[in-house]
Amino acid sequence: MSTKALVFDCDGVVADTERLWDVAGHEFLGRYGVAYDRDALKPQLTGRSMRDGVALMRERYGLAPPLDELIEERTGIIVDLLRSGAEYMDGFLPFFEQVRASHRVAVATGLTDRLFAAVDERLRMRDLFGGAVVTSSMVANAKPAPDVFLAAADLLGVEPGDALVLEDAPLGIEAAKNAGMRCVALTTTYGPPLLEGADQVVASFEEIDLRR
Repeated sequence: MSTKALVFDCDGVVADTERLWDVAGHEFLGRYGVAYDRDALKPQLTGRSMRDGVALMRERYGLAPPLDELIEERTGIIVDLLRSGAEYMDGFLPFFEQVRASHRVAVATGLTDRLFAAVDERLRMRDLFGGAVVTSSMVANAKPAPDVFLAAADLLGVEPGDALVLEDAPLGIEAAKNAGMRCVALTTTYGPPLLEGADQVVASFEEIDLRR
């Protein structure tokens, strides 16, 4: 099976932002007297839409404000952090320069348009990918539904089976599999036990073998 296209998740794959989401988690939940339990909560949030993630936390911790109010609050916290602190992941740019000549490339992210814009304001990622970006705002269902990955394949003009997804989270791997795509998982956010659904699990971009 040939690989004609590479579809990149954003947070934790292209952009070094997961540390910022942890900071935001501490601040957001701390306002309601709740401790941010990264190990228990983060695997359920990474890749999930803002609405779905906030709804999960609201139910789990019994947060009193209306859902839309909580969404706006959490969004405001992370937007400020992304605008000032987003960086490219170590090893991404050399890998990208190597593969962009031989593969079609796109970003497919659980970020909303507003959140992606905050990252893009700092990193100019949309320019790097030639505008080939799909956000959760552009599809009906967020990860683990396959929508963002299927939309990326359609945007690039390839069949799902000819696309390889690069992910860092369990929900993203599930979404890739639901889309009928192969998946490489980077251990940038989680250890191998949580990424076992991927076709390859690697510690760095240098370890990715596109011939597999």
